[in-house]
Amino acid sequence: MSIPRALLAALCLTSLILTGCTKSGSSSSQGNAQLRVVNGFSQASALDVTVDAKPVVSGLPFQSNSQYAGIETGTQTFIVTVTGTSTALVNTIYNISSSTNYSYVVFGQQTAVGALLLAKAFNDPGDGFFTLRFVNTAPGVGALDLYVTAPGADLSASAPSIANAP
Repeated sequence: MSIPRALLAALCLTSLILTGCTKSGSSSSQGNAQLRVVNGFSQASALDVTVDAKPVVSGLPFQSNSQYAGIETGTQTFIVTVTGTSTALVNTIYNISSSTNYSYVVFGQQTAVGALLLAKAFNDPGDGFFTLRFVNTAPGVGALDLYVTAPGADLSASAPSIANAP
């Protein structure tokens, strides 16, 4: 085989291999939407989450998040329990869209547990940049200011990047 043909064959093979590479967080073929769970509920040592009666995460510790898991699309019931119990902290119905990555954030206090289902709605900002989503789930503190600065920067000398976030 001549050098140009070998080079062409190598380039074709490389493009086929790279076609299978993606940036998605897909780690399961269970459904055509992806869900990760974030445990911001400090009142329990760990949480279990089911979607449409199928376990998505078990024993997720406080201040942790799960890997993405496949879930079915359509109307789905999300149930959150403290690991080892059967009493639902959250029992909510959401409409799940196909080809969408979601973050499900559980937060609050024992008497007021909350949950947010957040669809990933960001485009890739490009090389050298990142996307930041700020969600205020602190119970009872009101609006917050977000500062994006160098570590140890004096906040009194700078303006908030996001001011008064509810």
